[in-house]
This record gives sequence, C-alpha cells and structure tokens, in this order.
Amino acid sequence: MRRIGLIIDTEAGHTIPFVDLGLQLMEHGHEVVFIGLAQSIQLLPPSLRSAYVSVLDGVYEAATIRAIRQQAPLDFPCYWGFDAHLERLLDPGLRDQLRQLRLDALIANPFLGLETAIAAELVGAPAIFALPMMGSEPGPLAKMHLELQPAALQRRIIELLQLTPDDLEAALARWPALILCAREFELPELVYTDAHAHYVGPCLRDYDAAKQLAERGETETVYVSLGSTRVRETAPARALLHALLDEARANPSTRFLVTGAPPGEVPPNVELRQWFAQRELMRSARATVIHGGLGGIRDAIAGRLAPIVTPFVRDQPDNARRVAYHGLGLDLRGQVEQLGSALRRVRAGEFDERVEALRERFRELDRARTAARTLDQLLA
Repeated sequence: MRRIGLIIDTEAGHTIPFVDLGLQLMEHGHEVVFIGLAQSIQLLPPSLRSAYVSVLDGVYEAATIRAIRQQAPLDFPCYWGFDAHLERLLDPGLRDQLRQLRLDALIANPFLGLETAIAAELVGAPAIFALPMMGSEPGPLAKMHLELQPAALQRRIIELLQLTPDDLEAALARWPALILCAREFELPELVYTDAHAHYVGPCLRDYDAAKQLAERGETETVYVSLGSTRVRETAPARALLHALLDEARANPSTRFLVTGAPPGEVPPNVELRQWFAQRELMRSARATVIHGGLGGIRDAIAGRLAPIVTPFVRDQPDNARRVAYHGLGLDLRGQVEQLGSALRRVRAGEFDERVEALRERFRELDRARTAARTLDQLLA
C-alpha cells in the first residue's frame, strides 16, 4: 500500500475525475489524501471527506481565486499559475507541510497544479500528472504542459530545478501522465505516443446501473448541461437555452432538465437548476445535450447516451470533433437551430452501437483498475 496525494480544484469538471481516480486507487489498496482548498471539500462525497487536507489554503485564498477567474478570459487554461502566489506556493513553509504528509507520490492536474507538483518533487514525493482533459494539437505532452504555463512560472521552474530554458521541456517530459480516458476516443492525429503518456480509462464504477433504453420509463427526459463555469452566461449559451425552450414547447410530453439561468418564461416541462446529479440522470435520460467537457462525455457514454455537443471553450471543440469523428453523437457548434433534428436522430438509436462499443472499452479498462495498476508500475 502506498500513500498517494491528489490535488483537487474547486471546479466540478476538474475535480470529479480526480475523485473517481482516487476511489479506484483506494479500491486497489492505496491510501489516498485529497489536497486542495477548503471549498474543494464540498465536491467530495461525505465518505471521503476524512481523507481531505487543506494544505493550500494559506496559498490560494478563495476570494482571490474567484476574482481571478472572473477577470480571466473564458479560454484561459491555467488557473493556479499566478505570479502573486508563486513565491508563497513554493516557499519552505508549504514544502514542510507537504513533507509532513509523507506521500509516496503526488498526482497533480497540470492545468491547475504544476507548481504544487514542483513543490512535491522538492520534498521527495514523485509527481505524476493526471489529465481530466485531452490534447488539442499534435505534439508531446511536455509541449502542452509548457504552453499552459505563464512566463513567470516557467522562469520560477527553471530557477527551482536549476535548468536552462532549453532543458525545461525535457524536464516536463520526464513526468508520467495518466490520461483519464480511453485511447479509442482520441483523434488519430492527437494520440500521445510519448513513453510517459498512459491512457488508463475514465475510472468510473457502477456500469451496471445504466439501464437499457427500453427500461428507461415512459416519460422521456432530456438532460442538458452547460457545465459548472461562467460559460453559462455567454451569448452562445443563451442562444442554446432559447433553442431548448423552443424545443420543449414543441414537445410538451418530454421533460427537459437544464443547468443554467432562465432566459425568459419557462414552459412547465422544463426544470432549470444550477446543479443536477449528472451521472445519475444520464443513466435514465433518453438524450443529453452537453458542452463537451471530457467528464460529461464520459458520463454520457457510460450511461449509454449519444452526446449532442454544443462546445464553447477550452477542450470542448476538440471533444466535439472526437464525438463526431467516432460516430458517437453530434457536434452542433454554431448550429443550435438543428437541435430538434439532433434529438430525433439520437432517440432513434443512430449512434447506439458505437456508443456501446466505447462503453465496453471504458468498462474493460476500469474493471482491470488500469489507472491503479499503471501507477503501481510507475512507482515500482
């Protein structure tokens, strides 16, 4: 048994895949410590909250994180690499706290926690990346990691690791990465061939809880998620909501469960909330419309649903491409007027066979605890 630290964020889309990974590691016999901010604990199931430590609270005040996120562009990829916090994050005090955790390894999200991975390395806990997102262009993982980081952070890394600028990419390439999906979902031109890149599956459980379509009840439910970030407030998101409301009015016997703020009067068959239990809903819904984050797509496939993707930012457009390329569902970017047609195609079962094939691949990887076994090999 090893003691593994996992850094978690305050965004559900980034944190839930890490929780899934942590649960698989625990089932495999490892001890897991979830590391993050005080508000991160809200995203953990109650049964895991005793495994949480808020080591980073003195580094990232919640108010500061919220302010930066509100000011940053929507496609800003790196949340934690802010100049004002570099010295505090990598100072001896934080290193002492990490050292006291006595970790055998620390798993970090390179989009959020590269600095903390550096700090862990400095106290002798090997850093391993886990990616809740997938790549958007060809090239080695190290290139992607490097491009996500602000120049000030790159300079600080060079200083701490005593590197030359030319050595930084090679240093990043030494760190292994667990990609939390199946290789079979990737676009051919974007498959990582690095020796340190490992496609380990989504780390989901309870595959048997997803009902067959014939068992999903008499009332058809369409689940619509615009994600957990402020992308919900953008003009494209509002256009999608208007199209959904029109579709709901035209289909009064269908129930629509939608995340987001109402753009106007809502028909009685639409329920709008800030949050739904997504994974459970996808096991019983007849169709889903999602923004294209990898977590939502994985949940849809596990729930035997062909995703209709309306991407906005970050990795979402590329995930929509993946869905369309593999014939798993539809990419509706810029085509919200096609929503009704897309729902009819999905409900007619056009994509079911390919969705089921990828679902079985997910299930195979997760039943074998591929992520946990890969970690064992990396730490051997």
